[in-house]
Amino acid sequence: MGDDNLDITLNAMKLCKKLNCEKGLTLIDVAIALSVIGLLMVPVLIQYNLWLKVQQKSVTEGSMAQAISMIREYAKREGRYPRPASLITTEGDADYGFEVDDLATTTPKICPDLSDGYCQSPDTLLLIGALPHAAMDMDDQFALDFWKNKIFYIVTLAKTDAATFNPDIAGSVQTLRFDQPTQTLVPSDSNSDLLLISGGQTGRGFYASSGIIVGGWATVGSIPNVPCVDPSNPEAEDENCDFDDSVFIMRAEELLNQTDGDIVSDAEGPNFFDDYTVKLVNMDGEQWNRDDDALQFITTQSQLIGIHNDTPQTKIDVRGNVLAENNLQSEDYCYFDGSNYGSVDCFPPALIGGNVDAMDCRSSTITDTQPVVQIGNNMVTCASSLNSGGSAIDGAAFEFPAGIFTPTTCPANQAVRSIINGVVQCAAP
Repeated sequence: MGDDNLDITLNAMKLCKKLNCEKGLTLIDVAIALSVIGLLMVPVLIQYNLWLKVQQKSVTEGSMAQAISMIREYAKREGRYPRPASLITTEGDADYGFEVDDLATTTPKICPDLSDGYCQSPDTLLLIGALPHAAMDMDDQFALDFWKNKIFYIVTLAKTDAATFNPDIAGSVQTLRFDQPTQTLVPSDSNSDLLLISGGQTGRGFYASSGIIVGGWATVGSIPNVPCVDPSNPEAEDENCDFDDSVFIMRAEELLNQTDGDIVSDAEGPNFFDDYTVKLVNMDGEQWNRDDDALQFITTQSQLIGIHNDTPQTKIDVRGNVLAENNLQSEDYCYFDGSNYGSVDCFPPALIGGNVDAMDCRSSTITDTQPVVQIGNNMVTCASSLNSGGSAIDGAAFEFPAGIFTPTTCPANQAVRSIINGVVQCAAP
């Protein structure tokens, strides 16, 4: 029995030797396997890259759209756009995401000097910094792009102050757009109130959520601390972060994934551009803001409102009747002759609805025996009654002009009830 088992084992070993049982995969076997895996992975990688681009675009543009919506709400509520936040603060800092100081108390440094986290454009028309998400009660994720870098917030300086905010005046942000027929960058149709910019995948010259600049600083000529310009490798997108003027380049989707020969492209070279941009031209949307808590509608966007009137001259200029079921409150009521605005021929309603000495013949300056004989120039004129002898009891005599009233003596047990067409009407009391 033992010899039989030995024979079987020896025969198995001989057979395995013939079949190369101990031999591993050859290089050809490995190459073939890797080629098959590679062929299978190509469509997967293509789909992943497409998905990643969609995610980058969706997250970044979604954050920008949410920020624009919150900025609109802020402007309708406060009557101005918010000032930028600092680019160099990080989560945990007390001023993270809040507006920089009121410009009445501080003077911003001139761009491109961002050492304070924000700056003023060289022409002093713009403020540049981070999105002030905390000031707008906005989650900080919407102040960051897909790559967790801060979105630049560039806003017309005059429109960050309620005293100088005017929605009817164009903003100061100048933008360039790509003109397909001429293959050149040309000015946009109009200036904008504000602009949001993401630095894209490279993020060079932008700030991480930690407040650290991506790509470091550079010195160009005599200008220090230029955040994104590399003199040895100039690129088209430098215009969006050199901050040497008030001009910026808008993203054009049809230009991306093109060759380096195009004016703006995400291909490496002098025309490289991978920024994302969103601009707000003006507050031309909804003019009225509903305050559900107070059950009221508020507008801070219109300087003048006309009803049946294309050319209003005052805050509310109505051509027609105004119906007030309860109270209509005003400091003054004025006569309007079709062209006269202002404080001419006006009177305060307190003269009628209030307790004003100028309208009371019983005031301390006038004896209570004098009746009102005339109202004019925002006051009453008081005069005296006559006694039975025809003499004034006090002051000037109160007399009706001749020819207006017909002298009448009421019969016994009757009194004057009214005067109609100058004739006294008598009736029993």
